[in-house]
Amino acid sequence: MQLLINFSFSWGYWGLSSWMPALLAKKGLSAPEGMGFMAISALFMFPGYMVSSYLTGKYGRKKVMALFVFFAAVSGFGFANANTLQEMYIWNFALSFFSLGAWGVWDTWMAELYPTEVRGVSYSVGMTGQRVANAIAPSVIGAMLAINSSFLTTVSFISAFLVVTFVASLFLKETEGEILH
Repeated sequence: MQLLINFSFSWGYWGLSSWMPALLAKKGLSAPEGMGFMAISALFMFPGYMVSSYLTGKYGRKKVMALFVFFAAVSGFGFANANTLQEMYIWNFALSFFSLGAWGVWDTWMAELYPTEVRGVSYSVGMTGQRVANAIAPSVIGAMLAINSSFLTTVSFISAFLVVTFVASLFLKETEGEILH
């Protein structure tokens, strides 16, 4: 599950982030407008990290991760279906908040899933899945854009990986407050 989550979560994040300027151009934003859009959206990452960190201490890693990834996926599909610049900002602000909040939980949680004697190797295997997605996702999304895939289709395809991440996270064990072995 950890490998699947690392792959799908990273695909969902990097597939969108690496092609955001081109995707925004499909919605009519110029390069400077697109960069401003991305910069303002990035500001919502920090509160996402802080809120997820706080909530994890109260409710555990699994619940917060699942909730944040679920809302990241919903936000991704909302972003895909946005018709106005205002809707694009709102949905992408939510996507930044929930996606990066979930990353903050996941980066802590994934190493806790394994006993000490295999933790380093297991973490590394998961990170390899992430790196594979980081390499493949931009190429696949670039190919989609090269064949003139629509904004809706491309962003929905990327957001589907967040749905996979959400479902997979439901099958992991909670480690908050547990003694690690």
